[in-house]
Amino acid sequence: MKKSTLFVILALIAAPLAVFAQTLSISATSTDGTALYSNNQTSTWIDGSVTVTRSSASSNPTYYTVDLSPNADQVNGSYPRNSNWTYYSITGTNTSNFYLDSAEIYTGSTHSYNGSNVWKLWDQTGIGDASVVANNVFSGSMTGSTLSATYPFAAVFWQNGTLASGFYELPVTFRVRKEQFVANTAPTTEPVASQTIMIRFIVGYYATIFFKDSTNSYELFAIDFDNITSNATKSFNLNIQSNFRYKLAVKSINGGKLRHERYGASTNPVNEQVSYTMSYNGTTYALASGTSYTMATKQKETGFGTNSRSYPITLTLGTIDNLTAGEFSDSLAFTVTAQ
Repeated sequence: MKKSTLFVILALIAAPLAVFAQTLSISATSTDGTALYSNNQTSTWIDGSVTVTRSSASSNPTYYTVDLSPNADQVNGSYPRNSNWTYYSITGTNTSNFYLDSAEIYTGSTHSYNGSNVWKLWDQTGIGDASVVANNVFSGSMTGSTLSATYPFAAVFWQNGTLASGFYELPVTFRVRKEQFVANTAPTTEPVASQTIMIRFIVGYYATIFFKDSTNSYELFAIDFDNITSNATKSFNLNIQSNFRYKLAVKSINGGKLRHERYGASTNPVNEQVSYTMSYNGTTYALASGTSYTMATKQKETGFGTNSRSYPITLTLGTIDNLTAGEFSDSLAFTVTAQ
C-alpha cells in the first residue's frame, strides 16, 4: 500500500544543496548573508568561503580542485553566470531565469577589481572557460592529519543604472574534483561533490523571509510529517530580514487543513483532509479559512548581512483516521507589512 505523506509548503526560495561522493566533500557559505545594495554607481560586496573536507587522514596526498559553475566567460554574446537571476518585487511578483549582467565572483577576499581573479569553470574544451589558471580555481592537496582546507571568495554586485526595488538572487555552484589542477589543460575526471549557494541582494525598501529547522542549522522549504499519527508535531524557525519596522501575519491557504492531492479533482476525487494548528509564542492559531492572523507587531528592522530575527513555530496535527494513501498538503502565507 502506498504510504501517506503530509507536508506543509513553506517558501519558494531555493536552497543550497550539497552532494557527497568518494572521499571528498564540499561546503560553501556566504558569510555576509544578504547584502543591501545602495544602487546606482556603487559596488556592493559579499564575502564567503569554500571548504573541502576529506573523510580520513592519510600519508598519501589527496589532491583537489574547486571550480565554479556556470561559465564566467562570455558565450554567444552573454555571460552564462548572470543568466539565471530571480527577481522578487515588493508587490509579491517574481521573474525567474532572466539575464542581469551585474555580478561576478572572485577568488580571494580582496574587494577590488584590480588584481582580482574571476573564479572560473574548469571543464572539457567547449564546456569550461578558456585559459583557466591556478588563480581561477581553489586547488591544492591534503596530507597527514590534515582533513580540510578553506578558501575565501568575494562576490560583487554592480549596476550602471537604477535597479527596481526588490530582492535579487543568483545561484552558483562550487564543484570539487579529486584531481590535481593543471593550468590550461582540461580535467580528466568528473566532479565528485558540489554545493549550490544563493548570492542575494536587496535593493530599496524590502524584507526577506526564509525558513530553517528548529535549531536554525539549515534552510527548509517544506515540513514533512514522516510518522503520520494523531497529534504529531513539527517545529521550524521563520526568519526575517528587513530594513523597516514591520508586523508579521500568517494565513493558511486551505484554512488549517492538509488536503489530499486529489481533493476536489474532477475525476476520482479524494476529498479527505487533516486539521492542524500552528503555535507561536504561547498562542495557538486555528488558521480558519480566509483569516489572516497577526503574529507580531512593531518589530524593529534587523538590517541585512547575517542579521535576522527568528520566530519559532510548531505545527500540530489533529486526529488521523482511515486516510486514503497519497500526499496531503497546505500552504502557509507569511506576510511582512511596514508599520
